[in-house]
Amino acid sequence: MALLALIFVTRPSGASESELADAQASAAAGNARVVELQAALDAAQTRLTDLEAAQGRTQAEVEARATAAEVEAKGLREQVTKAAAETKAAKEATTRAEQRIQALNECLTGTTVSMQFARANSWGPADRALAAVSAACADARAPR
Repeated sequence: MALLALIFVTRPSGASESELADAQASAAAGNARVVELQAALDAAQTRLTDLEAAQGRTQAEVEARATAAEVEAKGLREQVTKAAAETKAAKEATTRAEQRIQALNECLTGTTVSMQFARANSWGPADRALAAVSAACADARAPR
């Protein structure tokens, strides 16, 4: 009786041998397709994992480069600030040198004028010119 039940379970009633073979072939093809799709899904999952890892590495690299760029920019800003201060100091030194040159020119001019008055035997104007020369020379010698 059990054998008879097995025949009915494995063989549908009214189905021929060729229909059974076709059904088994179709089931085998379906199983092969499922295996193929599972392999494709596994490959896609592996690729996704690889892409996520690459994204993480890229993100870390971008952040590292951004941090390095910020540090470099800060250093460059400090250099610009330092250069601006040095330029300002150089301009101030140039201005002081120009003022000193002007004072020395006035000193020389006054000396020349006082010598001309002295040659002309005009001692009053010569004394006044020498006083101006003395002031100009003192100004030229003053530290700045």
